[in-house]
Amino acid sequence: MRKIRKENKKAVSEVVSYVLLIVVAISLSIIVYAWIKIQLPKEIIECPEGVSVIIKDYQCNEQNNIINITFQNKGFFSIDGTIIKISNKSNEAPTISAEHVGGIGINQNLENNGFIYFTPSLNPGLNLKANFSYGSFNQINKIQITPFVSSKKLGEKKLYVVLCNEKKIVQDIEKCA
Repeated sequence: MRKIRKENKKAVSEVVSYVLLIVVAISLSIIVYAWIKIQLPKEIIECPEGVSVIIKDYQCNEQNNIINITFQNKGFFSIDGTIIKISNKSNEAPTISAEHVGGIGINQNLENNGFIYFTPSLNPGLNLKANFSYGSFNQINKIQITPFVSSKKLGEKKLYVVLCNEKKIVQDIEKCA
């Protein structure tokens, strides 16, 4: 009889050890999950896939070193503005921010660091004309336009500017000297 009781005690202790092992594994996985959830960002703000802006037309005023650009939204989403950079060398990427000097639909108060804000946003299919100075250059050979959109994170009031770098266009400019 004693032999049977000893075997039963061993069996019970093995079951208890397996149960404890499973509880520890589940507890650790819950702790790791909670920690990872805290560490990862809640929401990633990205530029919408269907954003597209083009230079529909441009005219140069060589006397005042001003270029009049007509933007057209060819995408599926509204565009809140652009960053415009210019270059006077045809073999280099534009790096100098163009200075906005007039046009309809540009918010003068929100203009900073080369960011040109459209007021209201440029809706799909619509055009917007604006004038930019290339004053320090005697000529302009390239222009680069990077559109951006404004977006909010869920539950926040703050607006974030989301650059659409993958939708950036670079266009050669002729007859602007």
